[in-house]
Amino acid sequence: MVMTGMWYFLLFSGISVIIAAVMIGQYRRARRVFADKIGAALQRTAESFQRCIFTPHEFVQALSSHHPDPLGLQSTQTEHPVLYLGPGLRKADLTQTQDASRWDEYLVGEVGIILTCQPGARTIVVGDSSILRPVKNWCIAQLLRQAKATGTGFTVDNRTLGGESSVEVTNDPATVPRSEVHHLVFCDDAKQTPDSHTTVVNLQAQTIQGTISATNVTVPGISSPTLERITKEIALDQPKETASLQHLSLSSSTMQHRTTTELFTRVGAGSMGLSIDLVNDGPHLLITGTTGSGKSELLLTVLIGAVEAYPPTEVAMVLLDFKGGSSFNVLASLPHAMGVETNHVAATSFRSLDAISAELHRRELLFAQHQVADYQSFRRRFPHLVLPRLVVAIDELRVLVDDNAEAADLLARLAATGRSLGFHLIIATQRTQGAVNADIRANIGASMSLRTATEHDSWEVLGTADAYRISPSTPGRAYFKSGADQPRLFQTSRYILEHEPITVTEHNETTSQVLQATTDWSSLVEELSDRASDMPVPNPIILPPLPEYVDDQDLRDTHHIEASSAVVGLVDNPATCKQYPVILSPSSTRTDIVVLSKSVAWVGTAGSGIEAALTTVQEYVLGTTNTKVFLDGGQLPGDEKGWDYYLHVSDADPDILKEFLQWLETNMAKQEDTVVVINDWGSWIHQMVTGHFQGLEDLLIQLLRQYGAVLTMYICGSRELAGGRMIGMIPDRFYLPTNSTPEHRMLWPKLIAVPAVRGRAVLVSADQPTGGLAIQLAND
Repeated sequence: MVMTGMWYFLLFSGISVIIAAVMIGQYRRARRVFADKIGAALQRTAESFQRCIFTPHEFVQALSSHHPDPLGLQSTQTEHPVLYLGPGLRKADLTQTQDASRWDEYLVGEVGIILTCQPGARTIVVGDSSILRPVKNWCIAQLLRQAKATGTGFTVDNRTLGGESSVEVTNDPATVPRSEVHHLVFCDDAKQTPDSHTTVVNLQAQTIQGTISATNVTVPGISSPTLERITKEIALDQPKETASLQHLSLSSSTMQHRTTTELFTRVGAGSMGLSIDLVNDGPHLLITGTTGSGKSELLLTVLIGAVEAYPPTEVAMVLLDFKGGSSFNVLASLPHAMGVETNHVAATSFRSLDAISAELHRRELLFAQHQVADYQSFRRRFPHLVLPRLVVAIDELRVLVDDNAEAADLLARLAATGRSLGFHLIIATQRTQGAVNADIRANIGASMSLRTATEHDSWEVLGTADAYRISPSTPGRAYFKSGADQPRLFQTSRYILEHEPITVTEHNETTSQVLQATTDWSSLVEELSDRASDMPVPNPIILPPLPEYVDDQDLRDTHHIEASSAVVGLVDNPATCKQYPVILSPSSTRTDIVVLSKSVAWVGTAGSGIEAALTTVQEYVLGTTNTKVFLDGGQLPGDEKGWDYYLHVSDADPDILKEFLQWLETNMAKQEDTVVVINDWGSWIHQMVTGHFQGLEDLLIQLLRQYGAVLTMYICGSRELAGGRMIGMIPDRFYLPTNSTPEHRMLWPKLIAVPAVRGRAVLVSADQPTGGLAIQLAND
């Protein structure tokens, strides 16, 4: 056997195979790594674009999102506008690589197609009109978002939206390109060849050629109603916060118009001004706005606008201020203001509701008597009769409705019949939900919405979210909507008087300060009051509140009351718009005052004014010729002089009470008029009488039933009187709430609320059984 070097050759060949396999493995691994890097780079590029684009579905969802910046308006934006044209196949560019074609299979993939709108370039979208319109809508929606985020603008069919235009949208492919804007053309046919400055999007072929290339492109679209919603939500046409506004000023000829067929008021001037007619746009007006939106300023401007145009005989106002008087107190001195009521005391406010209800009824009777159908007919046929339009303005309606459930029913009636009777409601509230019920809302023809706290609040009033988009830095900016019309943006203007000084401030190029000035309402009201000083004023439907002190002698002199009668106090009757005395007298034919000729009770505690009432009763009874009896429940015995029978509770025992009742019954059996005055009823009701199982209360009730024609009782007491059986025998009662506790008042009937003033009471009588009437007792 001969040995050769073949084994060396075989060993070298095996090593070569191994080296080749290793190299091939390394190559494939490097290829996979490189391909993965290409994929990752493509993914990062797609994600970077994704942060500034939305799909149509994402766009619409963002409009209803509670995120503080759902459309990414505050995030970093691209240098030039970008358009998302849907998914498609694109090939990425690979530079600085030999034989780049071998990587094509990794460079082509489905991605979101993003078109950058470079200045001086042109994009032509070609397709059938049926699909061209939705695509155009989608592109405009994206340009709206971009313009809102960057403060720029764009032009659509020769109309510029927003600021300086960076994109021009047109339907004419022959438009000469301009270097400073990007031209976006939509047409059904185009012969332009794609190049480095022209991109053609073919909707039928689903291709994009030019500055970018893509195939299998599915360009999305949206409907015209969706674009309209997006346009309103983005509110690109919202004026700048520092937009210069014209001020309002008083005309030299104020209060010269008539309200027979109109009731105009103006709230703004200039390009963002507004003038409305409550007769044709209303008849009622709803004003809403969150805290700090300028609601009170707008409400005052609406009212002053009517005062400026019409004299007191043409328009009168009842102002219900449930913010404690902070809104309407400044208007109180105007002759047009028949009443300014606040919620400091419930009764002081709610008495106005009775007066308004009475005025409604009076006008209904008036029109029926004169055989006219409505306010306009009455004014045309009887122009010499004074009947002003009545504006009922309510600030913070929710407080009124929460405090008085019956108020909603009255306002619903007022809203329903107001137009024909010459009534106009102006309601201001932060939110309508829970305050403005369906019956009231159905009759409100006009609404003003300042900035709202939520989108829902804006939709409730306007049917859009426009009011929610108003900037917090523009108080007084609002939308006005009448009937089915589209909301109109306006700005509440400030009134400037001729004598107001003009302040000149140094201009600073780097710092700009916006001064949020409001009207000098005190000076404006003073000026208007002076101009109306010689004008006639109609009879008010609301009288001033009761005074805190009433002098009986003044009432005697004013109302010619006989000396033999006792003046109890001054009663306030808002339903008849009258204040008149209440007297104690055995009989009277007068109808202009309240005469109490039967038994009377006073229910109250110490310090409420019941002491002065007892003094008035004692003086009155001692001046009569009747048989006079005084059962004194005071702590110390009083003066017995002048009384036919005087008994202090400390001296009362069953035997003495038996003798007293026998004496009393004997006198009344002779038909002698007898008056029994009882002080501190609670100290007497449990007294027992010899020979009777019943107490003194039951025996006195029997006597009152048997001898009611000749027996009169005047009783003063507290809880025992209010919850006892005797109170049911007494037709006329005074309830004095001052110093009483809620537990005591639980025994009282449902009464109107009155201020916590000494001597202030509620009179409940057969003529006024429900709620009662407020009265200020005399000499307390």
